[in-house]
Amino acid sequence: MEDPQEQFSTQVAAVLMGTEELRRSLTHPEMTTTIPSLEQLMEWPAAIERLHDTLFHKMTHSTPEQHDLYHHCQHRVITVAQQILTAAWQWEEPEVGEEEVVVEEEEETAALLRREGQGAIARLTELNLLLLLHSSTTKNNDWKTSEEIIEGYAAYQKQVLRLRVRPAIATLVEARRDGTIHVSIEETTTNVPIHDDDDDDDDDHDNETKKPPIIRFQQYHAPVLMEVLGEASALIHPLLQWHFSLPPDEFATQIRTLCHNAITVLDEQTQQLIQRISDWFWQDRPMEEWMQNDNDDDKEVHLHELSRLDALVEEMAFSCQLLARYEQMMMPFVANNTSRMILQKELLPEWNWKYAALERIWAVRQWQSALRHATPVAIVLGTEVNVPSVVEDAQYLSTRALERAASTRSLQAIGTVAHAVTHDVWSMEMASGVHQSLLEQRGCWSSQFKKEEDDNETEKINMEKSPNSGFASALLEALDDDIAKAGPPTPKAPSSGSFLSSIVSSLDENMQLMQLDMEFCVMNGLLAASASCRNLVAFLDSLLSEDEFSFLSASEKDKSTTMTHLAREELFRFEQGYRATLKTKIAESIVSWCGSGKHEDACPPNFRGKAMNHLRYFLEHENYQLDPVSFAQPETDDRLERDFLGPLRESVFLKSMANKCDADVLHVLAEQLSTALVELFSESIWECESMFTDCGSLLLSKQFRMIQSFVATVTQPSSERAISPNLFQVWEPLSQIVFVLQLEKPADWQAYQSTSVLSPENLYRTMKKRVDFSPEAVQSVVEQFRRAKEGST
Repeated sequence: MEDPQEQFSTQVAAVLMGTEELRRSLTHPEMTTTIPSLEQLMEWPAAIERLHDTLFHKMTHSTPEQHDLYHHCQHRVITVAQQILTAAWQWEEPEVGEEEVVVEEEEETAALLRREGQGAIARLTELNLLLLLHSSTTKNNDWKTSEEIIEGYAAYQKQVLRLRVRPAIATLVEARRDGTIHVSIEETTTNVPIHDDDDDDDDDHDNETKKPPIIRFQQYHAPVLMEVLGEASALIHPLLQWHFSLPPDEFATQIRTLCHNAITVLDEQTQQLIQRISDWFWQDRPMEEWMQNDNDDDKEVHLHELSRLDALVEEMAFSCQLLARYEQMMMPFVANNTSRMILQKELLPEWNWKYAALERIWAVRQWQSALRHATPVAIVLGTEVNVPSVVEDAQYLSTRALERAASTRSLQAIGTVAHAVTHDVWSMEMASGVHQSLLEQRGCWSSQFKKEEDDNETEKINMEKSPNSGFASALLEALDDDIAKAGPPTPKAPSSGSFLSSIVSSLDENMQLMQLDMEFCVMNGLLAASASCRNLVAFLDSLLSEDEFSFLSASEKDKSTTMTHLAREELFRFEQGYRATLKTKIAESIVSWCGSGKHEDACPPNFRGKAMNHLRYFLEHENYQLDPVSFAQPETDDRLERDFLGPLRESVFLKSMANKCDADVLHVLAEQLSTALVELFSESIWECESMFTDCGSLLLSKQFRMIQSFVATVTQPSSERAISPNLFQVWEPLSQIVFVLQLEKPADWQAYQSTSVLSPENLYRTMKKRVDFSPEAVQSVVEQFRRAKEGST
């Protein structure tokens, strides 16, 4: 076994030799400066760890001579370790995109080399604090104290951050100085037409057409902000992990203080840089011009300005996301440091508010631009089912605005944008929203006769003629086209009526078809708007259910989503409102194109009238008081096909709707048409002069089946996969009226009264139309039915 004296001497020699090697590494002849290389930086922590282990775990001293020598070794190790630490703080990190000229790390990227260097420096700082803590020798005035080491490390981290972000900030400063920050980039492309011949004439170049240039705006501030926050996060995140993973002991307290001070200094420096970049951004990208024009709805915004606004909003949304991610990373540290509130209380709310305000302006301006260029578009290519482009454009703009708001990771921004989009685009009370544009038939018709070179000019003339009436604009445009086709008028003798009336008469059928197409397009648009509101509700729900906001507590999340829930409720209300408007529009169109079916409007087929009015006249003058002999003739001739269904089959409205309406619109059309027919039949039965016999009720039953079959046919969607609407409940009142008229006696109704949808009054009006039902029997059944109804309620 080795003698303790010899063992101590060996350990002393090892310590002295180790410290000498470290000291020489600082003054190596190959080192032209005091800046160490990454290789040295990686070797130093291991060397100091060996010295620390030898000093405090292996060396034992018992004599006074050994005690003095031991303290001398401690002094040498601490002195050299602090010299090493001072040199390490001078290490220059490799530039991003370049590689350190070191054999072992030749293939490593600059980011990896930076992380390795930072880890080595942190370990050297930790070892220096550990040496001071375990040291039992007298403190030397040349040594740094623990507090000075902690402050020095924080200052070093601050310097590293400034050096890392300096190139990016310098680029931004240069762009602001030379004015390139305000320059847009235009990318132009040329379309060369295909020629049948191979001649290379110079005239071919004259036929080349250029597309409108693609305007791009380069972002300057957001990349610099990303660089600052990215580098700050790269330095702070390891310190945060270190800070919160330490055990509760004396040395860990010093390391925790080291991490806390370094994080605080880095965060303060980061916030100063963010504040400076933010000030530059508001100076270079002023919002005042957009805010001032916010209420000017009639002002047309040029495509270049819309592109500039879109680029501005995109950059602001990305900047908000960067700030939010940095703030989320700092939340555990902020919870224990209430003095750090600049970003949380000032910068981030300001960015979110200004972004949301500009996002709203962008959505409204884009919507106004889309409205000016609205046109019908086919829901399915190759079909005649059209929908106004305004609905699709509005949903796209709304979804994009909400997606961009969600990217900011701010519930306040999402709520503000959702409320703005809901109010300004989808609201049914706004004069410039989707609802009003559909009622005005905007974008529901486009001329097929205009020449391509006259598109812009003609559209401008149409807007001047009637900015609010889609049909009037289309009518005048069609008249202009017809007059242009006809050429100069030939002098003729004056005729009765005006020139305009003669033109309208000649174009009557085309005008009807045009107006009908526009009305079907409006119906499709109303249903599409209802579906869009429903989809936006689901989209908002998906945004709020994402894990992006899992870091918020339930109370904070509820408080921050108030406006979002309000917008969601409004969209749900608008969904129902658009569907109600669709039903109202369909009911009005049925009356307008097919007639009201009222008694005062009834007219015979030989008069120029509408289908429902002809049907009312037919039912009111039909004889239902038939015996078996007289019933045979109506059953065998084609009178019902000609006089009963003929006017309905000839209705241009009923003939066209299956090919020009969406399947879901056809469902509503079928429901409204069936409702109108049920009302027409019921009133005709109760108000007609003819009484009913058993055979007459059979004739009515046949007519009822024919009208049901007709409605099912004309409302059958053209798509093979579409599902026919279920109209059982709509037809049920009329079905029960027909059934009552077919009863053998009034008392038979008692077996079916539990499933009745008729009121006692309507039951009485129906039964008294049977010529063979006694008034007493009818009154008895109705009274019994009334008591049963009252008892069930």
